Amino acid sequence: MLKLYTAAFLVLFCAEIYSQTVSVGPKLGMLAGSPVPYSFIPEGAKGAPKPGRNVGVFVCFEFSDHYSLTYELALTRKRTTFETPLDSVSYVDRIQHPLFPDVVFEVETFFNGTAIGCFDNYYLEQSLTHQISITEKLNGLIGLYTAWLQKSNTYAKGIGRVGFSPDIIEQELDYSSKMRQWDYGLKAGIGYEASKHMDIDLKLSYGFESVFCDSFSMLNYTVNNTFVELSLNYKFFILRQLNSQI
Repeated sequence: MLKLYTAAFLVLFCAEIYSQTVSVGPKLGMLAGSPVPYSFIPEGAKGAPKPGRNVGVFVCFEFSDHYSLTYELALTRKRTTFETPLDSVSYVDRIQHPLFPDVVFEVETFFNGTAIGCFDNYYLEQSLTHQISITEKLNGLIGLYTAWLQKSNTYAKGIGRVGFSPDIIEQELDYSSKMRQWDYGLKAGIGYEASKHMDIDLKLSYGFESVFCDSFSMLNYTVNNTFVELSLNYKFFILRQLNSQI
């Protein structure tokens, strides 16, 4: 991923040389969405998106009246509650020896029931977005993002049966440590120039990889970050270059 940051720096360096206008400033936004299992959505699964923040800075390179390139670096929080059925998923049951409490046996079995919990992940996210004019005030936006997981408060509780036992149990499921360290994907949307110094962006982001790391075997399908972002970008400083300097 270091190569991606290096590549982004080189793109920004070249963009600064050839752009006509450079704008920088803070951005403040809100996120709503959820990791979604597009390949397999279990029957009865449901969730409730929770708002998350998206705070950072941006730099915009305007090459003409119809095209510009924007780089953003932000701290984002992506969270949602969920409830999903679990059908014969792999499970390791830990059984304590009746005479020796320090001895614990691990038995590979399966779990049937329901998982209830919350995705709550904090990322350091960068994105590079192309802006193409649709009208005088409206722009089409499309680009890519990468996100580095900083902290995860993701948790889940399983309620159901282990193996062939008829007993109903509640078991904490280890989701937080199974989050993928890096996420990357596509961003697309529209931008509105509210004033000379203020832009309003509405973007949809989609992660190409599952939020779970490859070693997580409890689910046999991918779960992709899918979020809508509404943000305000304030052009705090504008540098206009002379054509003779380009």
